[in-house]
Amino acid sequence: MSGGKNIAAEYIYFVYLPNRPVVESQLKFANHLEGIEQQLAFSLKKELSISCVEAGAEIHARLGCGEGQTLFCLEERVINSDSTGVYSFTEFYVLPRYFALGANTVKEENGARKIF
Repeated sequence: MSGGKNIAAEYIYFVYLPNRPVVESQLKFANHLEGIEQQLAFSLKKELSISCVEAGAEIHARLGCGEGQTLFCLEERVINSDSTGVYSFTEFYVLPRYFALGANTVKEENGARKIF
């Protein structure tokens, strides 16, 4: 929200995992994928795509933008690379005026650099 105006909307879809809470009150607002990421550190793959899309009726209603207005859409998939099963799918829509993109090289603990 910027100046009392909605500038972005996010939709997160989770796969049902038996005996794993997905309710924020049970998670205490923690990242629900954190435990899965620790268990399956070498099996998880994350995919990110960034595109421009036209606002549909639902996004138009949430953001108050013009229907058909161009928005940035970031989509992230978290996939088990062993089984190709999807753990979560996130769609994040943001008005272009409020979108910025940047990147840095991350240093590993051993001083090596991660390339992304």
